[in-house]
Amino acid sequence: MDVEGNLRDRSEQKVEKRHRGKLYLLSEVSAWEDKGTGLVSIIAADEGKRLIVRDENSDVLLHDRPVLPNDDCYRLQGEGAAKSILVWEDVGLEKDCALSFQDAESAQEIFSELCGEKAKRLLPFPEVEHLPELARALTFVLPSQKEALA
Repeated sequence: MDVEGNLRDRSEQKVEKRHRGKLYLLSEVSAWEDKGTGLVSIIAADEGKRLIVRDENSDVLLHDRPVLPNDDCYRLQGEGAAKSILVWEDVGLEKDCALSFQDAESAQEIFSELCGEKAKRLLPFPEVEHLPELARALTFVLPSQKEALA
């Protein structure tokens, strides 16, 4: 058995599923604290999926928490279509958390993996900043799409 080749293969597999992001936690004085930049991944564990962030230089574990069961916990934020920030409230930590990704594609991939089918919403989340987009989308709904939007 080629142990060195096996380790290299495992390492390459891990890198393919990781995305570079910066982790923030909201402090008690409502300021975002930078916890470090790392590689973000979602792993399957015995008790379910876990959201993992490892420091990009030292491989130190920055964040290791279970994926929250409520799909609506996770939100994508950002300017226009470039939504590159993932935010959520971690009830176990009693903290608001955020991951800022280098690109919107990485944020969307992690969001999709966290939320599954709910990540493929036809409408944006009902927030004040989305009202014009929601109004436009709901005004011009094709009859074939009405049930999917309900």
